[in-house]
Amino acid sequence: MSKRTTAESALAVNRDVWTGMFRWLRKKGAVRKYPDEIVVVWLLGYARTRHRVKRVLDVGCGFSQSAGVFLDQGFQYWGVDVTRAGLLSEKQLKKMGWAGRVHLSLFEPPQLTFPDRMFSHVISMEALHLNSTPEAMRTIISELHRVLKPQGRFMATVVRPDCWFVAPKCADRLTSETVRVNENQPEEEKVGATYFVFHDERHIREYFSPFARCWIGQYTRVFGEENHKYLSYWIISAEK
Repeated sequence: MSKRTTAESALAVNRDVWTGMFRWLRKKGAVRKYPDEIVVVWLLGYARTRHRVKRVLDVGCGFSQSAGVFLDQGFQYWGVDVTRAGLLSEKQLKKMGWAGRVHLSLFEPPQLTFPDRMFSHVISMEALHLNSTPEAMRTIISELHRVLKPQGRFMATVVRPDCWFVAPKCADRLTSETVRVNENQPEEEKVGATYFVFHDERHIREYFSPFARCWIGQYTRVFGEENHKYLSYWIISAEK
């Protein structure tokens, strides 16, 4: 199997996994409606821009929970995802008062179809790591860089090696950078998904070398009362 075919196969499996996850969340009534605190702090505290036209691209937008804070700050919002299962409908957008201001569509990672230098900001929350092969990861990072304006700002969260669903007990290592979620973890919807895992800051900086500057942080928390769900993420902020 060629590297290209391997990458495409992994992304196809991840698409199926996340279609199931979004459907499960809708059934549970757990649709996320509010932006991640990290997005709010980053946008209002660290990612202000001098660009006259402010456009944001949300890669792996899911339920578009980050749209509201960007709209409130005068942005135009574009969101892309690999499955329609998480995308808001036109009816929902009208009900929320977002019709005509929020533009949602499907995409085929790791390629983006937007013109060069279209966006002042790009974000990707808990999604970039689903480009699980080195080839796919390098391509999507190159694409993120391409669609940003000069001095445009980028931010993403990606799993760390100790995050519960990619840790050794719950995932099988396929390569030094890729793991596959196995049946030892309690959420069967995640089984089969493959993730790219950045080991350390040096590893991240190597992949994000196209950007002029890159800042790296991390956050961890236990999810609710389920102590086995130890969430651990890299926070990557970059400027073109």
